[in-house]
Amino acid sequence: MGVLHRHNAMTAAAGSLSPATTSQYKAFISYGHAADSTLADALQKGLHRFAKPWYRLRAMRVFLDKTGLAVTPQLWGSIQRALAEADWFILLASPPAAHSEWVQQEVDWWLTNRSTDRLLVVWTDGDLVWDRAGKDFDWSRTSALPRRLQAVFRQEPNYLDLRFARSTAYLTLRHPGFCDAVARLSATLREMPLDRLIGEDIRQHRTAMRALGLGSALLAVLAIGVGFAVYTARTAETTATKVAGGIEAAARQQRQGENSREIARSALAALPMRRDLALLLAVEAVGLQPTAEAKSALRQCLSATLSPRLTLTGHADGAYVASFTPDGRRLVSGGADGVARVWDADSGKLALELRAPSKGVTDVDFAPDGKRILTASAYDETARVWDAADGRRLFEVRQESLSFAQFSPDGRHLLTVADQGDAVLWDAATGQRLQQPASDYARMRRASWVYSAAFSPDGTRLVLVDWVPVVWDVPAGKLLFELEGHKAQVRGVDWSPDGQRLVSASEDRTARLWDAGSGRSLAVLPHDAAVKALFSPGGEWIVTGTAERVLHVWDGTGQKEVAIIDLRPNELASFALSPDGTFLVAALEDGSTEVFEVGTGIRVAMLTGHNAPVRSPAFAPDGRAIVTVGLEGRVNLYDFPLGGTVQELVTLARSQAARELTSEERARYLPTSAPR
Repeated sequence: MGVLHRHNAMTAAAGSLSPATTSQYKAFISYGHAADSTLADALQKGLHRFAKPWYRLRAMRVFLDKTGLAVTPQLWGSIQRALAEADWFILLASPPAAHSEWVQQEVDWWLTNRSTDRLLVVWTDGDLVWDRAGKDFDWSRTSALPRRLQAVFRQEPNYLDLRFARSTAYLTLRHPGFCDAVARLSATLREMPLDRLIGEDIRQHRTAMRALGLGSALLAVLAIGVGFAVYTARTAETTATKVAGGIEAAARQQRQGENSREIARSALAALPMRRDLALLLAVEAVGLQPTAEAKSALRQCLSATLSPRLTLTGHADGAYVASFTPDGRRLVSGGADGVARVWDADSGKLALELRAPSKGVTDVDFAPDGKRILTASAYDETARVWDAADGRRLFEVRQESLSFAQFSPDGRHLLTVADQGDAVLWDAATGQRLQQPASDYARMRRASWVYSAAFSPDGTRLVLVDWVPVVWDVPAGKLLFELEGHKAQVRGVDWSPDGQRLVSASEDRTARLWDAGSGRSLAVLPHDAAVKALFSPGGEWIVTGTAERVLHVWDGTGQKEVAIIDLRPNELASFALSPDGTFLVAALEDGSTEVFEVGTGIRVAMLTGHNAPVRSPAFAPDGRAIVTVGLEGRVNLYDFPLGGTVQELVTLARSQAARELTSEERARYLPTSAPR
């Protein structure tokens, strides 16, 4: 992911270029307000902060009209003055910018009064096509530039590709691709070599951390003084020692955390150019303190394309579903041939075949103790329970229009749901029909249109996804309350791991968070078209999917969006979260599968091995393996090393880097307080 460059770099102009006569601004950013307002603001802030001395307000002044203009009727006059006082002109190239009258005026002024050698193109959207024969842009296909630039450039200009940034949430210098782009642009504006500028950024950040450490030390001294002033001499001496020790320990912990984050940032900055150095720096960062930023940097440096360790065949007409057993030692797959197959997860050997007259297995589940396997077929409307040890069929239940089936978390009940029909509870040991909560509810509402259902973590409650979702008391067999608030059909509901909250997704373009004890609405999450929502296994995240092929990650309270996972132009088929909630695996309709960090939205792995749409991705219970199935019939099993412990990741990184940091690299990249 990240930044692409013509000729692999965005080079600075020759030293003969003369700056403006009165240089108040290092650069002037020209952009289409409707398209690139957020990106332009992030770019200005990034240029202000990159390699900024701690004692200065900003590294350079960059003009952006929404922040740099005073309120005046002489708007164009103000812009002209800013243009005249700028050294460089940065054009955010996109179709809206190409048609903006303001952008065209600004470009025209620059070409009339200044040199094209100081005009930099940052490509954010649309098309840029250079015609080598005509020595100009191909204006029949170029949509991102204003026509005023026709026949202006003598040769193809260098430009910065920032198209990825339009779909990235919260652009800051912590985003590796954006940080790399800002570094390259800043190097051009300052006419400095890129590696020297990155080193300057690291040095300035290190200086700021030393200043912070000095401030912490002064606070510690002040705290000790206050202690002596308040208490008697002996009590004060004892108390001050404890206070000083606590403050010193806290300050030391804070400094280590800041140093760890600084080194992690250096690792990500180095990653596009020197992966071995990036790996070694990331290892240093987690060794100093395993902060979230350090662990994320290490995983990003280890990002890879993974091939399947095992490919399991047998579902000749297509595989539909696969899942690991609760202990992770085996996995069960089902497909169009109507046979469920049980495989050894280590060797890939076939252990059992669960055969019955069936037109296809579309769902599998396991009893919590792993002793029974549930298979369901939407084609023959039958759910079957099997003995996991010998493959004996224990019983089967039938339901018209069956869509899926599952065990309750306590293993006592079996739930079957009919597509836009009914939900039925069965005794999981005998197959006896127990309750029909959807039908009971339907008698009150005169209809039953259940789309899905889900047990609470303790199995005592059941949420039925009807037009208005309802929460059902399983032991008492009665309705508790309705979840009222959505204005269109609800498609899915999920419980938080502690059973205290519910999240729902609806066709009304919202997801909602609810109090699971009362049904009170806690938060509304707006979307373009919400289609699915679920909690992470630990409850720290809520992930929602939309028809725009984008996944949104929210904190567990639903109050803040923390990341966006952009899958475009691919179409999402299904997704699953790792057991610790750190990763998300997304199966795509083009046959590819991608793994993302949930907290950052950054892709860390691509899985190959399918040539048809992928279904049913799932993590192993320990998070160290992934299984996928393809409609071509393959069941692929992947080792996923990023799901290991931090120490295992460090060992993997050291094996890939195959060297140590040099003394020069340590002096350049590591804070002086970091261990050598």
